[in-house]
Amino acid sequence: MWADLIRQVPGPRYRAIVQVISDAIRSGKLSARDQLPTHRELARQLDIDVGTASRAYTELRRRGLISGEVGRGTYVAETVRDAPSSISEAPSAGSFIDLSHNFPLNAPTSPLVARTIEELSRDCDIAGLMTHQVDLGHAHHREAGRAWLDFNGLSDADGEIAVTAGAQHGLLLAISALTRPGDRVMTEAFTYFGMKSVATMLGLELVAVDIDGEGVLPESFENACRTSGAKVLYCTPTLHNPTTALMSEGRREEIAEISRRYGVHIVEDDVYGFLLEPRLRPLCSHAPDLTFYVTSLSKCIGPGLRIGFLRFPASYREKVGLATRATTLMASPLTAEIAARMIETGFLHCIAADQSAMMKQRQSTAGLLLREYSMQRHPQSFHVWLEMVNGWSPREFSLEAERLGVGVAPGDLFAVSSATRSRAVRLCISAANDASQLNSALSLLSGLLEKPRKTGASRAA
Repeated sequence: MWADLIRQVPGPRYRAIVQVISDAIRSGKLSARDQLPTHRELARQLDIDVGTASRAYTELRRRGLISGEVGRGTYVAETVRDAPSSISEAPSAGSFIDLSHNFPLNAPTSPLVARTIEELSRDCDIAGLMTHQVDLGHAHHREAGRAWLDFNGLSDADGEIAVTAGAQHGLLLAISALTRPGDRVMTEAFTYFGMKSVATMLGLELVAVDIDGEGVLPESFENACRTSGAKVLYCTPTLHNPTTALMSEGRREEIAEISRRYGVHIVEDDVYGFLLEPRLRPLCSHAPDLTFYVTSLSKCIGPGLRIGFLRFPASYREKVGLATRATTLMASPLTAEIAARMIETGFLHCIAADQSAMMKQRQSTAGLLLREYSMQRHPQSFHVWLEMVNGWSPREFSLEAERLGVGVAPGDLFAVSSATRSRAVRLCISAANDASQLNSALSLLSGLLEKPRKTGASRAA
């Protein structure tokens, strides 16, 4: 079976082996703990040298898809989640405090949202919205999107605007337009797990780029441009997820200049830009001809609206349109109308200002209650990147915290490579219902972190 499938894949044999085994794992044809042929047996079946088989297995191991056991062979690795557990999956869901998801604080209950929907029900052209299919979105919805980009600081970059079904959809459209299966995409060593899902779905390989408190390190990025063959960089320059890093204006210009020098496209994720005061010019402003700019309203209004905007160079109009039709045909015009009205009335700007002010209060609380521990945070960020102590691993800590009633996201969800060791967890302080609930959750986590990990803690969870 292996030989027949692998022979059908063009290109270098080690890449063909990686592709076939990766596809089998993703499709469920191979399950965790399934044994794979030995290096020598695989080489014999394919009539290749053992070094080529070993190279393929090394790459699969680097991606975290297989593991080797001395004297026992090579096996499909245990499945690692590509996102935090849903609150509905957590124990004691009624009292559970979920700090594992970056939900906006109380935005869905804003009276401004209800007021907009009420007005929509009275004076909306329902027939016009329900009977026309426009892949990139109705013209006035796209213009509202451009106004939202202007509010976020992107006022100086021409290009096309597409209405998307949220930022995750915009990310998928951008990466689909820029890559083909088997390509490599550069990203921060710790990156948004939604990007990892896109890479898996599209058959892409992620290349880790080192970061510091300002995000992508120019020297690491340039080295990856020179050596990896990747022609796309995905990054979050503003309030990076999960580390909260904030790229300075000077660093943004450096990254843009390197991109221009090597002809590398940038996919800029700016879902948190509205929180920042004062605004920084998006990376897109520094390299508009190379940048796909992704944002949404989910972090401001709530994840249920599922409306976002993608700004992209006009030369990619056909490819983005094709990707849109292949995924959703178009974003929902009804929800796009809600979004457009909230932008046009200024309601969204009011909610954004409230979110930013409330996050300053919550970050102050986190700084006080977790002051004994090392962490990365920003005064206006939705989350905190908290480092582990006392022998805790991020995974064991998250499992024990979940057992005690608090959800956090372990760092391995964000690691691009299995070789990247995480020593932190992400706490989404925006997601607690109120100040009292946040205090309770952070106090519990602080108390848990203070205690040395017990041998075997949470292993059975």
